[in-house]
Amino acid sequence: MAPCVVSASMKVLDILEQSDELRENLMKNTHYLRETFAGAGLAVLGHDDCPIVPVLLGDAVKAKQMSELLMDRGIYAVNFSYPVVPHGAARIRFQVSAAHTQKQLQKCAAAVIGSSKEVQERFNFKFCF
Repeated sequence: MAPCVVSASMKVLDILEQSDELRENLMKNTHYLRETFAGAGLAVLGHDDCPIVPVLLGDAVKAKQMSELLMDRGIYAVNFSYPVVPHGAARIRFQVSAAHTQKQLQKCAAAVIGSSKEVQERFNFKFCF
């Protein structure tokens, strides 16, 4: 291993030994976003504790449209479609951080929920949730 990788890893272990606050905050943020999306009827994929939060949309064109709407609302969210994921399994992926504030997560959730409704209305389309 490169010395910088070893040094960084040792520093991370030191930080983790001092406090569990970052991990706890990451789990709190992750659960909040997943539960808020699911509560709004969105199909959230993956394990409940995973801070990578994919929202299944199904249709690649609609996923792209929603990603663009989110960017217009100040939320950067990458859409994935075939060949990265199977046909019909297009999604938008969010990466939760321990550094996100509750206000940022609320803004993200509101933008995602609003964008999903706008895409459905604009295209007379229902997502797969």
